Amino acid sequence: MTLIIENEKEVELSSDLPNIRNNYVVKGSPDSELYRDFEMFLEVNRNKVDSLTRTYSDYQRSPGFRNVKTSLDNTYQEIFENQRNYSIQFVKNHCNSLAALLVLNRRFGERKILAEDLDYEYFITVDSCLSINYKDFKHLVEFEKRLDAVKNNRKIYEMTEKRLTIGNKIPDIELENPSGKKINLYSLQGKPVILYFWASWDKDSRRYNLILKDLVNKAGKDKPQVFAIGFESYKDVWTDAIKSDQIQDWTHVTDYLGASSSAKTMFNVPDKFPYFLFLDKNLIIKYKGNNLNELGSQINKESK
Repeated sequence: MTLIIENEKEVELSSDLPNIRNNYVVKGSPDSELYRDFEMFLEVNRNKVDSLTRTYSDYQRSPGFRNVKTSLDNTYQEIFENQRNYSIQFVKNHCNSLAALLVLNRRFGERKILAEDLDYEYFITVDSCLSINYKDFKHLVEFEKRLDAVKNNRKIYEMTEKRLTIGNKIPDIELENPSGKKINLYSLQGKPVILYFWASWDKDSRRYNLILKDLVNKAGKDKPQVFAIGFESYKDVWTDAIKSDQIQDWTHVTDYLGASSSAKTMFNVPDKFPYFLFLDKNLIIKYKGNNLNELGSQINKESK
């Protein structure tokens, strides 16, 4: 448990349970009371994930494990998003409380709930709110040093975005296909290309696979090729998804680093995918985003 003590002279901590962490009450410290509410919400979601982990272990050696794993991954993502949304709302509502500083630093297992690069606006909000009353507070000073590092990373992000501006030629990348052969993006030059970022474990990606396949099949004579970069960790799960969605004729590659793929940084791929870059036959960027209607329009322009 964490208590946030400022000028309080007396704080009461109590619980009706043998394991206090599962449910406790704080009185006399407003910030501690706020943070207690956050911890209780987090504990509920932790228990849900523990249940998923047990199911994962039970089915790990069963014949239908791959299907079970996909379902468990989707459920985990829903739990994580629930925790993330709660954390964002907490920070918005209590940015002037030291509890908000703790919430920004909490993890969900090994994952950050809120990340400095993705959720920069909330980090800046808390810094602005707390600076009024806690300017010299050592933890806030350390926090601001972290924000300075994030600012530098954002500059790198902006430089990458300039390189990926519509009208520029896409930088090359080389990754492994399911057979282990290295394939580079530039080898597809000569026809339009959809540079597609997806993951077999992401339900939106699986839905987009089917729609994208239909868009490509309905294109004109100069159909675009698909260079599909998978954010994968397990080869069998990845190849099963390719076969199940009947997208074997695409060029599939990965580096088996999951969401930490080098491609994610290289192309500024957002955390929420799928994501596309549409390239003409000379690999000039014509579109980037995840709007299928706009992608379809670009496909029609280039494949007439």
